[in-house]
Amino acid sequence: MKKLLVFIVFCVFLNNCGGGYYQDPAKYDYQLTELMKKNALRGLDYHAVVHASSSYERPFVYSSSSFESAKKNGLNYCAKSYRDCYVYKLRYLGHDPYTGFIYNENDIKKTKPKKQAKLKTKQKEKKQEQSAPKKEETIEDMLKEVFGDRAMNQIEGLWVTRRDSEEENRIYLIVQSEDFLFEEVVISHPVRKFEGQVSTKITKKIDKKTYKIKATWLNDGEVDERDGMIKIIDKFKLKFETSRHCFSNTKDCLPANSFYKKKIWPSKTYADEVGLSSREVEVLIDALE
Repeated sequence: MKKLLVFIVFCVFLNNCGGGYYQDPAKYDYQLTELMKKNALRGLDYHAVVHASSSYERPFVYSSSSFESAKKNGLNYCAKSYRDCYVYKLRYLGHDPYTGFIYNENDIKKTKPKKQAKLKTKQKEKKQEQSAPKKEETIEDMLKEVFGDRAMNQIEGLWVTRRDSEEENRIYLIVQSEDFLFEEVVISHPVRKFEGQVSTKITKKIDKKTYKIKATWLNDGEVDERDGMIKIIDKFKLKFETSRHCFSNTKDCLPANSFYKKKIWPSKTYADEVGLSSREVEVLIDALE
């Protein structure tokens, strides 16, 4: 009996199953816009509404970081079931944390990543008497300001690690660099003189999960570098590996080393917690509306 009721509800949802009728995308404008807004909040600002004339199913939104990708991927997905697929609507719907949703692509603010020294200066200028909740909001706003409106690379963000012998965390910010692919800046460190300095230069992408780096360290008070790699374990975990390095003026050598860092910003979403793919997120949102 229970299975029969589920089947009846499912058929009603599909407009009497096989005997349904063509779903005009225009009827779903409000629902489609709401879905675009949710996707824009995840950095997917370009949207294609894809449908097929022979389809009895409602249209769907395919979102991406470019119109080309949204259109191509949407049509490819539709073509798996239908031959007469078409894009009903191409739309930009970005999001700015200060002004809200942006409907006109001409309004996009092209914000370059700001240098970390400036970020550090602004932090010092904030009044210490601010309440704790206000400080959290300010830090969030400042981080968003550093990265601007652009989509962040997976390796970018605020990362933390702690050595066994230390009582404080080491906090780092990884951002795009003008001189390298990315650079890692020390935000907080048990050794205060390291704060505000570039600790790692990410110089080359080896593959989707691996980057070549130059890691800095102090050699008799002088800054020196040794080779290494960063491996992306997942969206919220990185593995740093540095190679064995010998001093030029001594027989002593630094041994190879490896350690992990975890991302603390941007924080995990529900989709991250349960491990949903971008396609599964779209299906879930669509089903819940």
